[in-house]
This record gives sequence, C-alpha cells and structure tokens, in this order.
Amino acid sequence: VASLGTVDHVTLTTGQTVSLTQAQYLDPAVQTALGKITNLSTVGIAVTGATVANASTLANAAVVKSIQVVDSASNLSNASLDSLNLIASKIASVAIANGQSITLTAAQMTSDAAILAKFAAGVSYNVTNVLAANAGSVVANTKVASVSIVDSAANVATSLDALQNVAASGKLNAIALSVTCHEPDPRG
Repeated sequence: VASLGTVDHVTLTTGQTVSLTQAQYLDPAVQTALGKITNLSTVGIAVTGATVANASTLANAAVVKSIQVVDSASNLSNASLDSLNLIASKIASVAIANGQSITLTAAQMTSDAAILAKFAAGVSYNVTNVLAANAGSVVANTKVASVSIVDSAANVATSLDALQNVAASGKLNAIALSVTCHEPDPRG
C-alpha cells in the first residue's frame, strides 16, 4: 500500500477489506497511500495486532471496521476491560500475548460481557471483589481460575460451607474482610 507514490487514486472492489497491522496503519506513509483509495470508507480497514493503548484511537477512525487486539494480561485487566467494552462492536477478537490470566472484578464479569465474549479460547479470569454468597456461582464459570472474596465477617460466616467448597476446588485465592465504619451517634 505504501508504494502508491505516483498513483492518483485507487478504487477497491466492493466487499474487499484492507488488512493492516497496527504499526502499518499508524505509519504516516501508509496513511498517505490510504488517502488515495476512493472508496475506503465503504470497504474499510481491519487492523491486526492492536494494543489496548491504541484500540480506542483505532475504533474512532471511521474507516476502521474491525480490530484484533493482542496485548499482555496486565494491559488487558481491570480498567482496560471497561475501555475495550465501550468499543466492543469494532473489536473482532482479543488475545493475550503472554498467555496469562486476566484480572477483573466480579462486577466486570457482567458489565464487560461484550468484550469478554471476544477473548480467544483458553483465557482464564482471576476475579476480585467477589461477595461470599456469590463465590460458588462465580467459580462455576469454567473460565474462572481464582476468586478473591471481599465481604463482611458476618457474610463470610454465613457462606462458610460454600466457601469451603470453593477452597476445595483450588480456586479460592483470598478472603478479605470488609469493615464498615459508622459515625458516632451525635446524641451521645
């Protein structure tokens, strides 16, 4: 694509997609060449090998029709999932470059479901901020590698039998007791 120096314009066949790596797409010379494609907005670009850091920028480009994200587990965890979920309609797939588990909260298992569905087979989750009462159902998800419970002592005690089953499965990572601070009664 970058070698179109003296070409005035190019029209692609309907139904074609230009496939570029992230590095190619971000190259100014390639951008110049892409500008010579008269019907680029209708055929579109598929970007492969995109990082989380560039995914939103790529998704905001009208000519980019799909993005394949490949990044490290740490870059794909927590807040990054929320960002990717916002552009999930343009994400074709997500792969973990280093093969490790991603970390997400229990709430993200639901709120970021659109992007989680795009992850390649074999990905596993380390789920944090799981309520004691929900530990069994979270662990029932076959992608869950571990759970970390954060709940009150009373709720942990109430769910102790279920938590013992989670521990026996080898998926219980930690239990942290949450503390609720109360303001002193102003009446004394």
